Amino acid sequence: ASTLQVDGAITSSAGATITTNDNTATLILKSTDADANTGPTLQLVRDSGSPADNDLIGSIGFIADDDAGNTFTAFDMVSKVTDVSNGSEDGEMQLRVMVAGTITDRLKFNADGTTFTGGINVGNTISAGSSNLALDVSGDITLDADGGDIFLKDDGTTFGEFTNSSTDFVIKSTTSNKDIIFKGNDGGAAITALTLDMSAAGA
Repeated sequence: ASTLQVDGAITSSAGATITTNDNTATLILKSTDADANTGPTLQLVRDSGSPADNDLIGSIGFIADDDAGNTFTAFDMVSKVTDVSNGSEDGEMQLRVMVAGTITDRLKFNADGTTFTGGINVGNTISAGSSNLALDVSGDITLDADGGDIFLKDDGTTFGEFTNSSTDFVIKSTTSNKDIIFKGNDGGAAITALTLDMSAAGA
């Protein structure tokens, strides 16, 4: 083995392959700069002579072998430009994973926001910070709580519960003497259809 020492820049007009026969880091980008700016940096540059909307501009793929000796992409990140108009450019990043032999979108970031495809496993809490959170799906929304309770809170304080009690559906106002009120719209006017007075045993 030999070492190539280069003190200046390297420019190549062809592809390059770096091969190791062990688990050594194959490529290290190291910056010894002592200031507070970003470093090191890695840039993937698509320098197109005719840029157009929806051009794919780069990808990073994780490639492996299957048990028949064929290579496949287990996971990749793909980026494209959805709008190349000067001053109003938009970009998009997709995270994709191989599922049953088909590369499948799982997470997409673009000008419209973030799109999840497939199931989302959350360890504890989903928080929208200081903004609102909307759940908007093309099908149905299912709330499945193995503990049998769904709690409604305002700023951390529980004010209502939905409970499965031996398959009876229980709707509960948890604040002392606070009512359950059913409201509706009657010809454009807001009306109170039913009030269950908890201070009078629900009368």
